[in-house]
Amino acid sequence: MKERTLKYYTYRYLLIAVLIIIAIWAASFYWLIIKEVYDTIDKSLNNSKNRIIANAKIDTDILNTREFGIGNFMITPLPGEDYSENIHIYSTQVNIGKLGNEYPARMLQTIFHINNQYFQLEVYASTLEDDEFLQNLLLSLIVLYFSIVISIIFINYFVLDKALRPFYAILKKLKIYRIDKSNNYLSVQSPIKEFNELDVELYGMTQRNEKIYNYQKDFIGNAAHELQTPLSIISNKIELLMEDENISFSIAEKINEVYLAVYRLKNLNKSLLTLAKISSGQFPEKKLIHFNPLIHSIVENLTELSDFKTAHIQIIENGNFDFSMNEELAHILIFNLIKNAVTHSEKQTVIKILIEKNSIYIQNPGKQKLDEQMIFKRFYKNNQSKSSTGLGLSIVETIIQLYPALSIQYQYQDKHIFALRKRK
Repeated sequence: MKERTLKYYTYRYLLIAVLIIIAIWAASFYWLIIKEVYDTIDKSLNNSKNRIIANAKIDTDILNTREFGIGNFMITPLPGEDYSENIHIYSTQVNIGKLGNEYPARMLQTIFHINNQYFQLEVYASTLEDDEFLQNLLLSLIVLYFSIVISIIFINYFVLDKALRPFYAILKKLKIYRIDKSNNYLSVQSPIKEFNELDVELYGMTQRNEKIYNYQKDFIGNAAHELQTPLSIISNKIELLMEDENISFSIAEKINEVYLAVYRLKNLNKSLLTLAKISSGQFPEKKLIHFNPLIHSIVENLTELSDFKTAHIQIIENGNFDFSMNEELAHILIFNLIKNAVTHSEKQTVIKILIEKNSIYIQNPGKQKLDEQMIFKRFYKNNQSKSSTGLGLSIVETIIQLYPALSIQYQYQDKHIFALRKRK
């Protein structure tokens, strides 16, 4: 379903309603005027009929009027008897004068009798001036119709535009609102009561959400910090146990399983701490980072992991990618992207890193497209890798959110591609 703006729907239905209502009014008004004009003419014809019949009874010479003349009537004798004396009035064209020109007229046709002789009386009244009046009236109604419609639309446009300004101001504030920035939502003053109530409720909601968010952020940070020391102690104790030559092989295997679980828990705890630090703004320092040498350094540090996966990392440099940001965050950003590509690649594959002036592409083979809506969500995992915490790409997105001039996108073209770009 195609989305439309509130203004579009308002103008659309308003325009339809105005067009229909005013059209009905104009048509009804025009019909009433026509009816009133014709009723007046018809009454005049009836009066003329009564006068002509009354005069004919006094002066029988009137009965010899066989053509329309100055009196605008004509009498025709009828043979036989028992005619109905009904009155029939209709619009027609009448020949007037010797030139035989036809003019619009209303014609009254009736039958009367004098001394047992029936006559047909036809009386007309010219409607030439009345028709011109009705034509001018119709033209005036059409002009008035469109003038009223256009006026109403323009008036409503400006009135509605002014009335909806606070609504769009609230909407704009919501679009730029970020829950990780305290007091980021600013109230919008409006003369409209409903918009003020909406603004008050939204402000209250943002305050409640920020409070809950900060509580959860502090809880995660504190919990991860408190877990760091016990996990280190447990890890060290397990390493000491594994070095003991007196334990059996089966016990050593079980100790190794515990060690791997603790190692994963340490990585998870470290990732949670990193997220907490990033969210709390503990990396304010900025400097110009040269990403080309940074990528070479990280690839070298991941040599052991790539060798284990028998994966070859190929770096293609078509330009120098430089950007001003926190140095530690830049390292975490690139490290997580490359490590993600190596970790989730099959053995004996080639991972390509393409560096350009305004973008960095990290490509690794893959048989199945990932969920674009979920891939940057926390704890999302698309495979059964036991060593993955599901937080690496979430940390990447959190870092990107700190720098609006950067963007990260995922696409699948028979391989997984993560594109880090500078926004134009």
